[in-house]
Amino acid sequence: MKKIKIILSLMFLGAFVMQSCIKDDVVALGDTGSVFVKINDGPTKALYYEPFTTKKNVVVFNVRRDVNSPAELAKAATVSIIDAPELVAAFNKENDESFEALPTSIFTYVTDPSVTKSGNKFTINFAPNEFAKNIEISLDGSKWDLSKKFAIGYKVTEAPGAKIASAQKQILTMISLKNKYDGVYLLTGAHNRVPYNFPYKTVVYMMTAGANSVIYYWPDAGSYGHPIGVGPDPKNDLSWYGPAIAPVVEFDPNTDEVARVFNNPPNATVITKFTLAGVANSNRYDAAKKKMYISWNYNGNPLRAFIDTLTFIQPRQ
Repeated sequence: MKKIKIILSLMFLGAFVMQSCIKDDVVALGDTGSVFVKINDGPTKALYYEPFTTKKNVVVFNVRRDVNSPAELAKAATVSIIDAPELVAAFNKENDESFEALPTSIFTYVTDPSVTKSGNKFTINFAPNEFAKNIEISLDGSKWDLSKKFAIGYKVTEAPGAKIASAQKQILTMISLKNKYDGVYLLTGAHNRVPYNFPYKTVVYMMTAGANSVIYYWPDAGSYGHPIGVGPDPKNDLSWYGPAIAPVVEFDPNTDEVARVFNNPPNATVITKFTLAGVANSNRYDAAKKKMYISWNYNGNPLRAFIDTLTFIQPRQ
């Protein structure tokens, strides 16, 4: 990963600090030969869908029992799981995110005779020789607000006759709808502010922020925001102004022209669309080529502009 430095300028009152962490993919199972119960998808699971107006079945998690013998698998088993809405708030705080708890008004649980729910508790019954169960919900796309992202959390609380895998005892499933502009893009362009007027070339995510809007997310920084070129190498000589400059681009869905560009949060430094006189490809989305041409500036200053071309690479996973 590139080392990203934050540029301090007079328009900011503070500094921005980035943190990164490495997730250990190794799950410590404990004693060899034990029977374990775990949520197989955890601890987090992200689902993205194109907008829909019908009802869609979604697997929110899979609970599994890892047995130590065929004889153990031949036994019936019961696992208890509870709703854990507190995981949503904890994830938001740790990751500076804005997920909301999935409202019960837009989903129902898919009926499964082996799964019962009373209050906030699920009782999952495994038949002999059954080792995994899916918990599914039916999402009503007609009630979904595209400007919001939702999440739903669960925890394993009881597994008689088995151990609960400590690293996979809970899950937060995040569900987002994607508009047609959403995706992974190669960003090329330049900022016209001296001395940061070098070209940049890097991968960004354009993430759904509304029915017809997307926000820049720079994975190298691990945050919403936009890169700046600070040297002759457009791939490696990169920096940024920090997450306080995070452009949101809103398109006219009928013409695919950029309707406006604004900052997230809106009470931060003012960002507006920047019109380039005589430039045909300015401020529009080319659906045939899957390219965006976006120009914007901050503080209403024409010498604080960014001229971007974004070429679609793939959908966000």
